Amino acid sequence: DARGAHMSRFHEAIDQALDLVADGGRDVPSLVVLATVVATRAADMQGVTRARARIEATISAARVAPASTRRTIDPFDTWATVEVDRSAGTPRTTVTIGVRAIGMTACPCAQNLVRAAASERMREAGLDSETIEAALDAMPVATHNQRSTGELELTAVGDGAVVQFAEPANLAALVRNSMSAQVHELLKRDDELAVVEAAHADPRFVEDCVRGLLDDVARDAAIAADLPPSTMVTVRQVNHESIHAHDVVAARAGTLGTLRGELGLDAPVVPA
Repeated sequence: DARGAHMSRFHEAIDQALDLVADGGRDVPSLVVLATVVATRAADMQGVTRARARIEATISAARVAPASTRRTIDPFDTWATVEVDRSAGTPRTTVTIGVRAIGMTACPCAQNLVRAAASERMREAGLDSETIEAALDAMPVATHNQRSTGELELTAVGDGAVVQFAEPANLAALVRNSMSAQVHELLKRDDELAVVEAAHADPRFVEDCVRGLLDDVARDAAIAADLPPSTMVTVRQVNHESIHAHDVVAARAGTLGTLRGELGLDAPVVPA
């Protein structure tokens, strides 16, 4: 019964949401809460049964460098998408929260090749097998590294109330922990050494990072307490390759219940 949307009412919905939950935009308590209010007010003001709002932000959070313990301010991206649906009579809210964080990976394949080549050179130089193994165990074995971008999204359906989620900073920490080593904006020399040695001590393929992140999400106590087994978990990682002209991508999606079932933590849940 209308030729088009009332364009100004979208902006009015945003302004009203900021006044209601964010003190005029100065203090946003949660992207999920803000997106829920924006979508709800937009649906009311447009006279529709369904509305969707997406809010994105870059958060700079204080962390600690690994060796010097100096404070470092490190950014990560986060977003919340909320769809309010009243078409079936009973209000339903679908909420997605996502994070994107940067880390570092070290290639296991190249490291094994370098280790084998170094072992052969030392053997040709007259070193015995025991000395060779001790030498290789005492020092990081070279490999190629890449900056890696990991993403985690959680999607859950509620009955009209705001679905509770773990804090974005905690989700970003899970993403960072899934890689060979964490990166920081501020690194002193001893921190650089700690990061490089950590990465070479835990080489991972892009698929290893995805598997590790899914495992950590499935076992996270806060996520298990806040979210139902039907929650959709989506993980994606891009390794920006250093010795290739292409990037490498791995991804996996499944319900929280299904993932926990695969890991033997719970009975599997069939997605709705």
